[in-house]
Amino acid sequence: MENLISKGKCHCGEIEYNLEGSKQFEFLCHCRDCRVLNGGGHLSGIIFDKTSLRIEGKTNLYSYKGGSGEAIDAHFCPKCATTLFAYPKHHPDIVVVRANTLEDENLFTPKQSIFHETAFKWDTVIGS
Repeated sequence: MENLISKGKCHCGEIEYNLEGSKQFEFLCHCRDCRVLNGGGHLSGIIFDKTSLRIEGKTNLYSYKGGSGEAIDAHFCPKCATTLFAYPKHHPDIVVVRANTLEDENLFTPKQSIFHETAFKWDTVIGS
C-alpha cells in the first residue's frame, strides 16, 4: 500500500491531526453504536497503524464497549464535540480515523460495510 500523508481536523479547528502511513482498511460501520455516535446511518472509518497519527491539541475521551466486548476509546474535540479517531482495545496497534474529518475527501474509498444487517434501509451498504 502507498504511504499516505494527510491532514484532518475537527469542525471548529481546535484539534488537528496528521497521518503518515498506509491505510489498512476502509469501511462503513452500520452498528447501532456507530450510527448513534456519528449522528447518521454509519461511521466512515479508515484503519491505520496507531503510530501513523500525530495530534495537535488536547482531545477529550469517551470510552464505550465495542462489538468485541472490549472498550473503544473515542477521542473528540472538547469545544465542538467532533469525534476524530478511536482506539479499539481489542486491536491495540491500530487507530480508526473518522474519514469525515479528513481535509482531502478523495482519500476515502470504503471497501466494505460491516454490521450491514443492522443498517437503515435508506443507507447505502457496500458488498451485501
